[in-house]
Amino acid sequence: MGSTPRLSAPWRTRLEARLLLFVMLVTGASVAAMLVAATQVITAGALERSRQDQDAAKAAFDRLIEQRQEFAASQSRLITELPVFRAHLSDPQIADDSATLEALAQQYQQSARSDFLLVANARGSWLGRAHWPAGVEPTWSLLTAGAPPDDRVGHSALVALSDGLYLIVVEPALFVDEVLGWVAAGYRLDDGFAKGLARITHADVNLIAGGRLWGSSLEPAPREAVAALAAGAGPSPTSAELPTTNPRRQSTPTSADSPYVEWLQLGENRYSAREYPLAPGRDAGRPSLLLVKDWQPTQAVLDQVEARLLFIGLVAFCLAVAGTTVFSRRATRPLRDVVEAAHQITEGEWTRRVPVRGTSEAVAMAAAFNEMTTSLTVLNAQLATQKARAEAASSAKDQLLSNMSHELRTPLNGIMGMTALTLDTQLTDDQREYLEAVDTSAQALLAIVNDVLDFAKIDANGLMLDPAPFDLHDCFARCRTIVWPTANAKGLTLAFDVDPAVPVPVVGDEGRLRQIVLNLLSNAVKFTHTGSVTLRARVEATAGQALTLLVEVRDTGIGIPKNVQELIFQPFVQADGSMTRRYGGTGLGLSISARLVEKMGGRIWLESEEGAGTAFFFTAPL
Repeated sequence: MGSTPRLSAPWRTRLEARLLLFVMLVTGASVAAMLVAATQVITAGALERSRQDQDAAKAAFDRLIEQRQEFAASQSRLITELPVFRAHLSDPQIADDSATLEALAQQYQQSARSDFLLVANARGSWLGRAHWPAGVEPTWSLLTAGAPPDDRVGHSALVALSDGLYLIVVEPALFVDEVLGWVAAGYRLDDGFAKGLARITHADVNLIAGGRLWGSSLEPAPREAVAALAAGAGPSPTSAELPTTNPRRQSTPTSADSPYVEWLQLGENRYSAREYPLAPGRDAGRPSLLLVKDWQPTQAVLDQVEARLLFIGLVAFCLAVAGTTVFSRRATRPLRDVVEAAHQITEGEWTRRVPVRGTSEAVAMAAAFNEMTTSLTVLNAQLATQKARAEAASSAKDQLLSNMSHELRTPLNGIMGMTALTLDTQLTDDQREYLEAVDTSAQALLAIVNDVLDFAKIDANGLMLDPAPFDLHDCFARCRTIVWPTANAKGLTLAFDVDPAVPVPVVGDEGRLRQIVLNLLSNAVKFTHTGSVTLRARVEATAGQALTLLVEVRDTGIGIPKNVQELIFQPFVQADGSMTRRYGGTGLGLSISARLVEKMGGRIWLESEEGAGTAFFFTAPL
């Protein structure tokens, strides 16, 4: 029996380490999964709450704007319905006098409680201005985003002027159906408006237009960051056009009909933000409402949850390590008993048994091991007996083959010698034919005896190589001389192609190399009816003074089926069962050749296609 490798001494330590590693991986994966799940749930809830708060803030903004529009419209109508105001506008001289209209605007601006007031005549010329921002002329396009209205109704719009973002309400002064003039009242949406809106919502309010921040409820530091962001962001993006170039802005799209969501890093704090366009179109200067929520409270909750989960994971890990250590020590004690018993049994102590103790599983394992050991003891005794018988039979077989080959060779050599002498005498044609047949049969029988003897030597590992210097070209020439008569008798072309680069002499076992080549050539000639048999030899590789010879024997014969090619180098195997009857032979030639090549340190293989010929290759280090 072969020796069983012993387990190294620290196998118990390795087992415990693997169990601990497994526990660490499982515990770590569980804690990581809990952290990820908790973070996702809290983040998703916080984002949803943030979106709800921002939507609520947007709704509150819309209500406030609507209320201011109604207030501004009512104040403007109070002015336009005054008889004195109508009288002034109906007088052509007064309506075209900018000084008079300026005075009217100054007079009514306080009563309308607006930040500025404009008065236009019936032709739509804004001649009266009270607290109108300098640097820009009032136009219908600026105030109402269009031409002078012809529907005789009021209009309102959010407009960014040079000093702020305004809610502008334009109302006509009518007499019956005639438009006598117009009044435009502007109300600035500034920090006070933003802070008032933020007080009734849960989000900070920012009013942006024309690349500037006009109103914000944020503290100075984040307000400056939003202002810088508004100045550098360009046109306000929509839900389909999300900003990605600014490193401080990371956008997340929502549904197709919702404003976009983005993360803003304002100073040291991170904010979730949504921007609502307050005017249609894609104009770069259109106003928008940016609602942000400080993410710090949510992040604090996330940090607290992560700390608690990490603490729970650490406690669970410590408990798991302690439990694993106790379990591994209890579990490895029966294993240690089994390993030690296995070692002693391997060393020949077949009476060794494992103590039955521990848990039910350990008891079952120990009982099974002891039962197996008992069976192995009986089986080992039987195997020892059978081995002794087999060795004796093999020795007898080898001795028999050796004796038979010797005893057969002696009379065969006598028959062949006397046949050769008789062929040299005066014989009739019939006698010569009979004696040549005897000589051919004796040669075939001698080849079979030699093959059997070689196979027996190889099988008993008694074949030794005898390397010596020899001429490789001369060796191949002798092979050609031996095979040529048979090939010529069948009308085959026998070609030898030995690379001139093959050196002379080389060192190797010339007899065994010639035996391999002759086996391959004889098989090629035997199984080829028409065509040619070719031997090629070249140097495949060199390393210093060592070289590897590559020999190829190719024929145009019957070929070898694919299902037989893997077995062709096994002893007593031919392509099919009828080969022996049709062509003769024992099926040992290729097996002997393969083992000789292996003995030399080379390798042998074949390429064949049934009906198209076969090519055998082998390498021989020389």
